[in-house]
Amino acid sequence: MEVEKNILKEIARNKMHFTRIAILLYLAAKGEVTFKELYKELGLSPGNAWGHLEKLEREGLVTIRRVLPQASGSRVVVNITYEGMKRVEELLRMFKALVELGYPLSSAGESTKGPQRDQA
Repeated sequence: MEVEKNILKEIARNKMHFTRIAILLYLAAKGEVTFKELYKELGLSPGNAWGHLEKLEREGLVTIRRVLPQASGSRVVVNITYEGMKRVEELLRMFKALVELGYPLSSAGESTKGPQRDQA
């Protein structure tokens, strides 16, 4: 139980908002994506997505750049940085540790209780 609390504190200490975690995981899996693809695929509004991306860029975790010109106008592309990939690896290690402790990530928002263990 103490190890679980320490892992959760570490996630909180990273000050990672769940939406920013989702953005980083998406970028780690997809590589370079357009801004439009990112916000649509994650079900975010453009304004919400942009605000999170700006914070991630200030932290050095993503890069945002405008590609000019295209037949249909310019477009914005987003990439994860090396530091962003290191953060994703760190988060995945923490999530893995929680799963190994029996913490049910699939129901993380459904209960305030810790790990559910079978009562035999």
